[in-house]
Amino acid sequence: MDHFIHAANLALFKKRLEEVTAPAERKILLELLAEERARVLTPKHS
Repeated sequence: MDHFIHAANLALFKKRLEEVTAPAERKILLELLAEERARVLTPKHS
């Protein structure tokens, strides 16, 4: 389930980056994209 959520978030952020032109919004989206990529690459410890 986590994989699906991460993949959906990545797709959403990438799609929004294609649509948004405001620098402040783009900055936020780039930060969210970087955070989500880090979550995907960091193994989850339970």
